[in-house]
Amino acid sequence: MARIRIRITLLALGLAALACNGLVAQPATPSALPPTATGASPAPLVVAPSATPTPSPVAIPATATRVRASATPSTAATETATAAPSAQPTLIAYLRQGQLLVTDVTKGVAGATIQVTQTGVYDLRWSPSGQSIAFVATVQNDPHLFVVSGAGQGAPVDLGPGSEPNWSPDSARLAYVRAGNIWITSVDNPQPQALTTQNNWVWGRPTFRPAGDALVVSGVSTDSMGASGNTQFTLNTLQLDGSGTLTPLPGLTQLIQGELPYDLRFSPDGSKLAFTSASHVSACASAGQYFVANADGSGLTPLTSPAMKALPVPIPNAEIYYMAFGYAWAPPGDALLITSYVIDCTNFAGTQLGAQLSTVSLSGQEMLIAKGYFTSPSYDHSGTLIAVARHTDNSSPGDVILYDPNAHLVLDLGQGDQPAFQP
Repeated sequence: MARIRIRITLLALGLAALACNGLVAQPATPSALPPTATGASPAPLVVAPSATPTPSPVAIPATATRVRASATPSTAATETATAAPSAQPTLIAYLRQGQLLVTDVTKGVAGATIQVTQTGVYDLRWSPSGQSIAFVATVQNDPHLFVVSGAGQGAPVDLGPGSEPNWSPDSARLAYVRAGNIWITSVDNPQPQALTTQNNWVWGRPTFRPAGDALVVSGVSTDSMGASGNTQFTLNTLQLDGSGTLTPLPGLTQLIQGELPYDLRFSPDGSKLAFTSASHVSACASAGQYFVANADGSGLTPLTSPAMKALPVPIPNAEIYYMAFGYAWAPPGDALLITSYVIDCTNFAGTQLGAQLSTVSLSGQEMLIAKGYFTSPSYDHSGTLIAVARHTDNSSPGDVILYDPNAHLVLDLGQGDQPAFQP
């Protein structure tokens, strides 16, 4: 629970900073689900049968309810675009008031939406195969790890306590954090195994190496972590044999200052890795930074929006904070799609200076996608659609928005957060 409390504290600080500046919406009163859909259902996805674990109390029974997507296509000629045709259906998963939803958005048109769970979900990850979704939800005040069909068919399978999941490249296993250690389990025949045996330890989200033969992890003792989550860390290779041996990436020769990364991801070709680290400086904001390195940790380089860095400083010696709330690798692997926020914290309340969604190449060139306050960017499998959660003010939750790569609005799916396209 120490890990959860730390993350809640950090999230609360970040949201408070954004809310006071109108960046992130405050929770709204839950609204009724839309009526049953009359449109076509998403093409079914096939999931290999999995063993059912010992039943345990679950606060999120699956409903597999099919509802109409509350989507609003743009009518302005300058803001409309149609996604390129694709043989594979395009599905997007996202959260709405703790519910896990999956919507068919093939060709940029809102189809049927399936409500997979009822409440309590706060993290989700598609399997690389696109056939399954791992998600985390609260069960009797503890985080539990679940797996469900990507099409929302059947009841979610409870894999037991756990959080921060990541899939193996073959979609057969999940690595995750449980009781202060890194664990792994197969999905079809769950057999959770602890890979580390540390005491009083805190971990970032583990990620598999592209070959699936080991994990890359970041972790520190709770004694070396500040109250706001700040620490110094490195990236380590962790073997899957249960030995618990942590081997620093050979090319990473410096300690990284900030929060442990929760979004460490390899590039599509496996040659690079990227992550976000935030460093809490004051009550106004947590400064965020994107990093990119070679797969062995060498060449670690900060990656920042040139436009946000070039914003004029209101007064000399102003306290300027650059915040990062999510990225996605561009399909070619040569750029990151990033969210950027800039706040002047000189007056302690915070003054907005800029916010945008943009693509920044590994060489530093930037292309603007859209102005505004965004989180959780994601590319679809064809690379022709971008999904984000867009926050308009501090009185309503975010909306799940789809753009094309040229910044044209394609679709507004309504209230939601953490959108993620099916791979």
